[in-house]
Amino acid sequence: MESHSHVTTFPFLLGSAKQLQPDVNDVFIATYPKCGTTWAEHIRCQLMIENYKPRAGKELSVYAPMIEWAGREVLAKC
Repeated sequence: MESHSHVTTFPFLLGSAKQLQPDVNDVFIATYPKCGTTWAEHIRCQLMIENYKPRAGKELSVYAPMIEWAGREVLAKC
């Protein structure tokens, strides 16, 4: 069975995300699975980022990283 790096590091990243100290300007999007998370993230980006357009190197995951996949260190850079 093939092992993917995100599968092996997921527990570490989730633990790191739990230690995140939110900033007053942070925006959190919470949805049920398969209920429009990506759609909601695109709307948030369109409202908050001038000339927002996903493109190579600036995918949605750059603008709106998922806390459980990115970890605290990546979110601190956003």
